[in-house]
Amino acid sequence: MNKTVEAASANKKFMKVASKIKRDAKSGKKANAVNGYIKIGLILILAGVLIGILPHLGLLGSIVAIVGVVFLVLGLLEMI
Repeated sequence: MNKTVEAASANKKFMKVASKIKRDAKSGKKANAVNGYIKIGLILILAGVLIGILPHLGLLGSIVAIVGVVFLVLGLLEMI
């Protein structure tokens, strides 16, 4: 008897959590969207790595990658 009461209670809690997850999924797709700052940051990091591979352009590639990291951090902070 005690186990059935606990099972029913657990089922109610599960249903509440499931409905909350469904509600959150319907409410907005903001969580699924990648922030613009994050996109820019990843592109700049990739560009910095590619520029850094070229001879005599290592410093420029490092600067571009650092700016990309700054944009990445800004995007992550905005998502919070």
